[in-house]
Amino acid sequence: MEIQLLYILNSISSSLDKPFWKDYSFWLGLLNLLILFLTLLYLKKYTEETAQTRKQIARQTELEQMPIMLIFIKNIADGGVPYGELQKLRDKFRNFLIRIRTENDDSDFFIRLRNTGKGTAFNVSVESDKFDVIDYETHFFAPNKDEHSIKIIQKGDKKIESWETFNDSVFIIKCDDLAGNKYEFKYKILDFKDRKIQYLK
Repeated sequence: MEIQLLYILNSISSSLDKPFWKDYSFWLGLLNLLILFLTLLYLKKYTEETAQTRKQIARQTELEQMPIMLIFIKNIADGGVPYGELQKLRDKFRNFLIRIRTENDDSDFFIRLRNTGKGTAFNVSVESDKFDVIDYETHFFAPNKDEHSIKIIQKGDKKIESWETFNDSVFIIKCDDLAGNKYEFKYKILDFKDRKIQYLK
């Protein structure tokens, strides 16, 4: 191949009055070709970077507009509630207060879900490896810190054995946004009484 190319160039050169490499227009054309090649490389790189930037902006916009569901442990006595108000809160949240089998009365603890994102959460549901969710205050969460309670029992339709049952239990919150995109948020309760919860990616 190289020999044929050299032969062609030599034939062209011999037919010219002077060798082509001594012709100014040859080097000008070669320079133009090199500039065109470098320009194409730059445009390719620019196009790829622009596409990547566009994807990042779209992803950032999606993150800013998506619902972000949290799970947390609450006690109705949080914040130093006066005794008279405490009983009203017990009555208000009675259906969601956690009941431990070995304890005579409902505890003052219950589980809440909160949407801290800027997007509305629809069709909210919760799954757990150790517990069944048998009641929701609502399956709809407005954006910006809307929160509601869920009622749980131990799997097998029974009361929760002890507070230690919660340790290392996993809760998965599922929801949709307005466009129908689906999201999952996975959490592990490390210690219920200390309210230690770990987000799992």
